[in-house]
Amino acid sequence: MHHDLPDVGAVEFAEIDGLRVRYARSGVSQGVPVLLTSPWPESIYAFRDVLPVLGRGNPLIALDLPGFGISDSRPEVLSPDGMADFILRAAAYFGITRIHAVGPDVGTSTFLLAAARKPELFESLVVGGGAASTDMK
Repeated sequence: MHHDLPDVGAVEFAEIDGLRVRYARSGVSQGVPVLLTSPWPESIYAFRDVLPVLGRGNPLIALDLPGFGISDSRPEVLSPDGMADFILRAAAYFGITRIHAVGPDVGTSTFLLAAARKPELFESLVVGGGAASTDMK
């Protein structure tokens, strides 16, 4: 029920790389956009409490990655490599030439691989979460 969901901005669907994906836009209209991808098993609504603060200084796009939230999927995008390629296509779809990326959980490998492929796209990366370990021993 849409009237029971928290406000995360204008929730819409787009067809990106042949997949119907859900996203929400909010924040100011000018500045380097912040692209947020939801952690598994959550959706764009995972960011409901931080979007108002982040949106004071930047445009925001919260995106349900393929196979997450209620976005469509297919097998070849459900790998770190495939998801990284998808992120690059999503940035192009939204007309983004520079982003701040926030990718907890599955977004970690997604954004790190995407940044390795196209470093000029990324202003900053905020990644990590329960599925990522910095202990390299």
